[in-house]
Amino acid sequence: MKKLLIAVAIIALSGCQAMQQRHVNDSPAQFYRPDGASESWKITGTLTLDIDRMWGNHKRQLNVNINGQPVIEGFLSPMYSGELSGQYENKRVDSICSGEQKNPNWIDVRCLILIDNQRAATLSF
Repeated sequence: MKKLLIAVAIIALSGCQAMQQRHVNDSPAQFYRPDGASESWKITGTLTLDIDRMWGNHKRQLNVNINGQPVIEGFLSPMYSGELSGQYENKRVDSICSGEQKNPNWIDVRCLILIDNQRAATLSF
């Protein structure tokens, strides 16, 4: 009986795994050189969509890195819009994201990255 319960639990958990989906989109790297800097900063971004088919939950997470260091991590709205902030080398970093529905299967997402209120990059997903 105990083995049967364990087998049923394993099957149930594997079914839950199939109900979870993850889509990860990386934006091409952008480069920005702040005033007074001798080197350009490499700005990259990742947009992750986690779907829980069982409960209908969708989580849209934006991650922005500068020179490989995490600067912004946060969640966007269902249409991939929102504003998030962070900091890098004592400079404020802001992202302003918006999504536009192109067809039923594709939302074009663009995030404007500002560093100390200056346009630094536009990340496209």
